[in-house]
Amino acid sequence: MSGESVPQAPNVYWGQVKRIQVNSDAEALQNNLKWAELAVKYARSVIPYVGNDVRDVLKSYGGSFVGQLATRPAYFLDQLLDKKTGVAQARDLAKRAERSGLGNCGEISAVAFTYLLDNGVRPIDWMEIKNGDHNFVLIGRRSGDARNSLSWGPRCVICDPWRRVSKAAGPGADYDYSCGRGSVMTQKWFQSDARVE
Repeated sequence: MSGESVPQAPNVYWGQVKRIQVNSDAEALQNNLKWAELAVKYARSVIPYVGNDVRDVLKSYGGSFVGQLATRPAYFLDQLLDKKTGVAQARDLAKRAERSGLGNCGEISAVAFTYLLDNGVRPIDWMEIKNGDHNFVLIGRRSGDARNSLSWGPRCVICDPWRRVSKAAGPGADYDYSCGRGSVMTQKWFQSDARVE
């Protein structure tokens, strides 16, 4: 691990990316946390108001909700016809969100995922909570079973622009992804829809 070269998180999301050497899990975790913060800020600049968050719907006077209702059918029809998966699906969803400025957790997390991908951040996962109806991004997850959050490793960070969250995801993380079903952090409800190492 000594001297591993990674892209350094710039101070602002549009900043120039340089490479740095990380010599420990702690250094890698701090860099991953900075990347998660930048990705959340970038995704929120693309989609400032998500369509299914009450706070955002109120701030947009209902526009984010109505706009989301108007754009979703076309996306689902395209998905049925094109059957894109993984990175291609994330890129397509992010492009649609960037054009319309609209989306929910799937769109805004796809924007964050492609931002990180395009800046060379690795490894990254575009995650889904099965039966929980939520998407988010992981940065720095160890290879292995994505469904077991206890195995994600000491460098892993949650990047969730829908919830405006960037935080460490390792064992003992206090972030609740239960969607009202109890503690998901110890259950196997996760699925990686796209992984880039």
